[in-house]
Amino acid sequence: MSWIYNPFTGKLDYYDPDTTLGAHHETHENGGDDELSVDGLSGDLADAQDPKAHASDHVDGTDDIQSATAVQKGLATAAQITKLDGIEALADVTANHTCDTPGGAGTDTTAIHDNTSGEISAVTEKASPVSADLVLIEDSESSNAKKRAQIGNFPAGGQEILGDGTTGRVLRGSYITIQDGTNASTLKCTLTSRWNGDAIAVTDNIAKDATTGNFALSANGAELKILASGLSGNAIFAWSMFLANSTSTEFLQQVNVSGNDLRVAFRYFSGGLYLYDITALVDTGDIYVELIYLTDA
Repeated sequence: MSWIYNPFTGKLDYYDPDTTLGAHHETHENGGDDELSVDGLSGDLADAQDPKAHASDHVDGTDDIQSATAVQKGLATAAQITKLDGIEALADVTANHTCDTPGGAGTDTTAIHDNTSGEISAVTEKASPVSADLVLIEDSESSNAKKRAQIGNFPAGGQEILGDGTTGRVLRGSYITIQDGTNASTLKCTLTSRWNGDAIAVTDNIAKDATTGNFALSANGAELKILASGLSGNAIFAWSMFLANSTSTEFLQQVNVSGNDLRVAFRYFSGGLYLYDITALVDTGDIYVELIYLTDA
């Protein structure tokens, strides 16, 4: 036996769940014959309720929620979520990458900087560069834009001889030995490098009015030329001094540039300047002349 409070009478009423009256409440719920309907009701329910059936309308139903775009609200798409996941995976929030520290290394911690010492000296050195090797330059003729340059394209020598003003020219020093040739009225000559100079092996029987190897002698025997073919580059300037004179004759040596060749001559004064026949001079001894000369390469 059970009792239930009756709010209408304020009294306790006898309640038997097995009687028709006691079981009548079950017809108002769970699909009973007299289930209560909420159609037409308004206002909030006392307890929060889940819209169970309505939720399916928004997922592959007739009332899908729109996808989010730059100009409309909505749900994120699968592609958008994938992109966000990728951004998160690649994100780096270290101090260097976010520049939390002024002057930090930034995203490239191995870069060469304009205000950090000792970076170039730490790079691996190539002991013997070749012409095809590349270097980084800033082009002064193009607002200092970064460009590459081949070592082989640098101006020859990269410097100019003081007072000359032309890059690429080379100062050289050699001496010439002039002796009597095996054949009559001929010369035997040798050019030996003294400093950065040229060398020509012993050349015998240099005849008058002829070219022999890298030497040529004038028809009167007074002008001996060291031809450009035996020199490194074309001769531009020359100066000379006696190294030794074992002949019995006194004379003045003269060396100058003739075309691209070096010209050697010996003079004497007798009311004027005259040239000696060199083949006659060396009949009595050898002549050694120091040469300092400039070539264009």
